[in-house]
Amino acid sequence: MPARPERIPPGPGQESVWDYPRPPRLEDTARHIQVIFAGTVIADSRRAKRVLETNHAPTCYLPPDDVHLEYFKPSPRRTVCATGRLLRRLDNPGRCRPVQGRTRELGLVGAAQR
Repeated sequence: MPARPERIPPGPGQESVWDYPRPPRLEDTARHIQVIFAGTVIADSRRAKRVLETNHAPTCYLPPDDVHLEYFKPSPRRTVCATGRLLRRLDNPGRCRPVQGRTRELGLVGAAQR
């Protein structure tokens, strides 16, 4: 049986994923989030949300109005969040060339479907 990971105390200005809550918490962030892909700004937001969950890296979600949707197309993949809602996903269709040919996906706040 693999050893259980141990919490490493965070340094000044850092946070530990072991201190995040369970169940996950959704919170506003004051950070300015920019997504730059292949030299092109494809998202720019000061209204991002962060999802914090024990032992998981924080995930940022951006409002659709802050994303340059012309660089994306609907993805055939679907995501179900912890509340059971189906989330829409977007793929980069190639206008911004994916690094090493891999497709990138972007989660959007407010893009949930019931």
